[in-house]
Amino acid sequence: EIIGTIASEEGAIATVRDAQQRLVKNPGDAASWIPYSVQTIAAPASYSAHSLLGPPEFDWAKLDGVPVRLNCREEAVQLMAEPQVLEDVRFNDLSLPEKGDLRTPKVDFEISADRLAANQQLFYKEIPSDGTADMGAVSQSVARGLSGMALWPRIQLDEAGTLFVESRGPNGEAAKSHWTTAMVIMADRPVQVAPGDKVTV
Repeated sequence: EIIGTIASEEGAIATVRDAQQRLVKNPGDAASWIPYSVQTIAAPASYSAHSLLGPPEFDWAKLDGVPVRLNCREEAVQLMAEPQVLEDVRFNDLSLPEKGDLRTPKVDFEISADRLAANQQLFYKEIPSDGTADMGAVSQSVARGLSGMALWPRIQLDEAGTLFVESRGPNGEAAKSHWTTAMVIMADRPVQVAPGDKVTV
C-alpha cells in the first residue's frame, strides 16, 4: 500500500518515481497509468471534541501538530468550506521530486454560510445536553469554531477526471471508508469564524 490518508505520506512519490525509471515504457503518457493520480483533499473544519474538551482536562497543544485520525464516517468533524485539492500526485508527471515533499501551491477557502448553518443543526442534535446549557448557543459556537484542516485521500482513475475512488463523499460528507480523515488541529482552542471569512493554507 502506498496511498495514505495524506496521499503522499506512505511513499507514493518515491514508488512512482522508481516505476517511471525502471518499469514503465512510456512513463510520461497518462494512458500508461491506472490510477492517473492520487490526491489529498482538504477543507477547514470544526471538530466538536476540540470545542467541548479543553484545559485543564485536555491539552490539545500536546498533539504538537500530529493529526487526529478519525473514521471517515465520524460526524464530529464537519466541513466549513467547499473541499479543494491540496496535493495532486500525477503518476505521469516526470518532474515529481526525487527526494523530499511535494511542493503544493497555497489554497484559499471561503467559509460557507450554508455549511455553518447545517453544521449547527447537526451539532444541536448530536451534542449531549446537561440540562443547564443553552444548546443553541453551544451548537452555534461549535459550528463556527475552526479547529483546523480536515484531510482525506481521493484517487483519480482517468485523465479526464470522470472516475474517482472517494474516501469521503464527493462534497466531503461523511462516508464509509478504510481510510481515515486526518484532522490537523491548528490552535489550542477553536477560532470563531463567520460566513465569508477566508482561510489560506
